[in-house]
Amino acid sequence: FEKEGADDDYEEEYNSDGENYRRQSMNQEDKDLVTQALSHSFVDEFKFDEQKQRWCVVTFMYIQSSLQLDVKMLLERTIRSAVIHQVKGISQAFLSEEKEE
Repeated sequence: FEKEGADDDYEEEYNSDGENYRRQSMNQEDKDLVTQALSHSFVDEFKFDEQKQRWCVVTFMYIQSSLQLDVKMLLERTIRSAVIHQVKGISQAFLSEEKEE
């Protein structure tokens, strides 16, 4: 797999078999991200742009006998639990939208 515009020096690869590359040089936040991603039994592989944090690739693995795979539900559940950006000390936020007249 080659990601267009991705520099091989910056691509990090981790999979559920415990294979990892350059993990020792990662900061704790990135290590936590990898650990969280691979904690799900259906995540087989996790790759991301460690330097610029602009993309990630997650490979899911399911038993073929599972004929009904609701990908939409899986993505919605994952999105709800994902943290895109977090500021320490802030645990809640409110969104106020103004109605256009």
